[in-house]
Amino acid sequence: MKILEMPEVDVDRFQEHWKDDEVVLSVLADHGDHPQIEREIDFAFEGVRSMLDELAANAETLGFDRFEREDGEAEKPRLVFYRSMKADGKSLEPLIKICLQLESEFDVEFDGWGCEAQDGRN
Repeated sequence: MKILEMPEVDVDRFQEHWKDDEVVLSVLADHGDHPQIEREIDFAFEGVRSMLDELAANAETLGFDRFEREDGEAEKPRLVFYRSMKADGKSLEPLIKICLQLESEFDVEFDGWGCEAQDGRN
């Protein structure tokens, strides 16, 4: 396991990413989402397998519940972390910043997050 010395968050990169995240939150709301309902949210990273393996070794330390590796033939190797949490801006913003720090620290690409809308009926 790597001892993490997290870099500063690149403010411009965060703002760029957060604009896209706000769109995702808006789409969830349009589908009747209740953001205060906890659900499993996935956070995807792409990159070189050895760096993804290093990142995976730190999953529990970083507060993720579990992870999966996805190795498509035509795609870059992916590592997907999962965490049970609320899907509101206040909950997601700090985690997005951590993901962007991990992007820099491990030389991987944070490919975003996703979840299913929760309307309280499922």
